[in-house]
Amino acid sequence: MADIYRRASQVVIWLGERSHDSDAAIALAQQLADVANHYGSEAIRNDVGLEKYGIPKRGHKSWMALGTLLKRSWFRRAWVVQEASMAKTASLQCGRSCMSLEDFTNALFYCSISGSRHYGSHLLTTFGSPVNRITYVESYRRHKQEASRPSISPLGVLVLAKSCEATDPRDKLFAFLKIGRLNVSPDYTRSVEELYIDNATNFLQTSLQCSYFCRYEQTCQNCDHRRQLTRILYNAGRLSQKLDLPSWVPDWSHQYTRRPLGWADPLTEQNNCFSAGGPYLNDFEILSGRLLRISVILKDAISIAGTVDISDILALSEKQLQHKFRVWYAESFCMHFGSGLRSSKPYVTGEARPDVFARTLVADSDHRGTSRVSLQYAHQSLSMFLRYINSDGPEVYDLLSPRFERMLDNELSGLYIKSKIIGRVFFLTEQGYVGLAPNGVMPGDEIAIIMGGDLPVAIRNVGFSLEGEKYALLGECYVHGLMDGEALKDGTGNATNIVLV
Repeated sequence: MADIYRRASQVVIWLGERSHDSDAAIALAQQLADVANHYGSEAIRNDVGLEKYGIPKRGHKSWMALGTLLKRSWFRRAWVVQEASMAKTASLQCGRSCMSLEDFTNALFYCSISGSRHYGSHLLTTFGSPVNRITYVESYRRHKQEASRPSISPLGVLVLAKSCEATDPRDKLFAFLKIGRLNVSPDYTRSVEELYIDNATNFLQTSLQCSYFCRYEQTCQNCDHRRQLTRILYNAGRLSQKLDLPSWVPDWSHQYTRRPLGWADPLTEQNNCFSAGGPYLNDFEILSGRLLRISVILKDAISIAGTVDISDILALSEKQLQHKFRVWYAESFCMHFGSGLRSSKPYVTGEARPDVFARTLVADSDHRGTSRVSLQYAHQSLSMFLRYINSDGPEVYDLLSPRFERMLDNELSGLYIKSKIIGRVFFLTEQGYVGLAPNGVMPGDEIAIIMGGDLPVAIRNVGFSLEGEKYALLGECYVHGLMDGEALKDGTGNATNIVLV
């Protein structure tokens, strides 16, 4: 099928029959695209710009119609990715309404920066949302035509597959064979678990060979193979799995419940802004029996972890989600500041506790995870988040002044905090650190720094074997004060080998 799409002069994507509001949805998307194409997306950042060009204000029923359109099954299915990405030109058809895929993507890009929630429930804060997915697919199609990136890396496939739906979980990989660099064959006699384990193993072994060669040539510090190794682990973890898999193997069948901290754009494969484990790998070896041996610094252990779960946000109404955020914030605030005595003491890094709290809630990074943020930005983000959870509804986003818009680089800071804390809880460690970890971590779980990795991880001791101390990987973390190699300041003598099961 991929060859058919590739050779076709035009691919028409059928979204389904016309509904009572689908024409309005397509019409709105076309209006947004036309203005953005001619004047730039900045021209319609707020309601004043919308009104100037005759576009309905946010909150109008046509915005909800667009949200309804994005919930159609085409935007979620795995096999349709090649339909859109392999086409020379593509258009969307819903009933008799039609527009180009490129224009539709431009309209969604406006939605992604406008901050409006009126066109559909929680579409921005979900990493695997239709907005993110269709934008990514169209970007890949353009890159492919320019021959700058002829195929998607296994990490890119990981993002797309985990954010798509497929009746058969094996199709989470098979659907991307023609557009991704995967070393697997479409064999439906194999079990899902076997397929996923083999795919992860093949990818890690290939990256290991390249990484060790680059280190021998003294180029590993700038080699992306090292990062690819650890990024696979950051997208795995027991708290992100439904299948019976080793904790270090990503479960492609399980959709994202949280936005990855260390890697937000697999198409450009930009490096993130953290370097917790330094530039060099130590031991990293796949063992028999579904085991992976890695070198880590066992830095700390969780003493208190939050309990408010904000994961299944698509099942919540706006009011319910707002309440969840409010309770999550109250719990985290009390954990961080505690008694008056604790709140008066500086953080372990010497920083003021209010500054640490603001930086932690934004994971001290922008929405792409590629740049650090200023302290002013962190506090402005927290301020906007508080305005949201204490408001009567999403109208708070229309209150942004042009001054705030310029200050926040044309992005809505309140969304940043929400995208970082969805699927995560706030935690404290025995040594006084605070951070964000996957929902489900418990007191006693340990914080480890993978040698050569960008992010700390949460792990859980599950016993001992002849190969070494055994742990289950839980997921990646943000730990304030441990994101820039601080754990390595005494050298690597404290590193130890552990076995991930």
